Amino acid sequence: MTKGIERTFEGIGKCLTRYKITGTGTEALDQNEEEYGNVLINTTDFENSTCDICRTPISTDGFSYCDSCLTENLSDSKYADHVINHFYSRIWFEQYPTKSYMIMDGYKKSEFQLEKYKPLFKLSFQNAFEIHRECFKSIIKNAISHWLFVPSTHIRPDDYVHPIGRIITQEVIDSAFSNSPIFVNCQYDFTKNVAKHTISSDKFILPIQEVHANSHLLIVDDSWTAGANTESIALKAKELGFSEVTIWTVADMVDGRYLNVKSVVNKIKITNKYYTPHFCPIFGVKMKEISKSIADDVTTTNNEWSR
Repeated sequence: MTKGIERTFEGIGKCLTRYKITGTGTEALDQNEEEYGNVLINTTDFENSTCDICRTPISTDGFSYCDSCLTENLSDSKYADHVINHFYSRIWFEQYPTKSYMIMDGYKKSEFQLEKYKPLFKLSFQNAFEIHRECFKSIIKNAISHWLFVPSTHIRPDDYVHPIGRIITQEVIDSAFSNSPIFVNCQYDFTKNVAKHTISSDKFILPIQEVHANSHLLIVDDSWTAGANTESIALKAKELGFSEVTIWTVADMVDGRYLNVKSVVNKIKITNKYYTPHFCPIFGVKMKEISKSIADDVTTTNNEWSR
């Protein structure tokens, strides 16, 4: 942000956690947070600036939904009942991949990268859930009965396990949910010719023999880009008889090439100094600017979100 100009934001989550941030957005990060903090920021709600469904920054002024959710009509009850994203990860700076994108893509590249970023993924799932457990309980009607992670959509060896499934394991799920939800070995159906970004229940196979009344499926994924795969599974689950579906993703992948998206993420960056699981991922935080500088061109400095 321009030197000497200060803005104040206040907010409150439905979990009644209060937030008030005043600053220039250039404060030094704690050294322990520096690796992730300068490129990963918590998802936040800004009215008519972030999507009501997935909290993605909106590229069109005055809309309540991002382009993807609006196009697919994801507010319809036949899809997921709850979408929880933890932090924003920017995909591109001009034609180059960003550091935050390299985190989300790189953890799948090697055992070394997987181990390196495993603490971050557990921080955003296990730790955040433990902190906001009561928030989650307050929005659901039924306890989680089944869970799955989104499988690879590429042809792999039979024993291949998607890296997210090697981090978020049954042990992690059991520690979060005392009733030990049943794991569903979801598989991508390669026999069906479904377009990549299309929502279709034909995309995935859910080998479930019987779904009881009030069953609740938890879908775990590493990232939300347009929601096509996770919402395809949600649609399939509803067709099988699940009464409730929750999507829980680590990162909301943001395309920063749109000008309005850039202005929104700059504002979000001011209110989120760095990623922390204490910023409620269930309800988000309704942030409101209560003192505005005379300069409209707000930028943050020295990180990929400002470019």
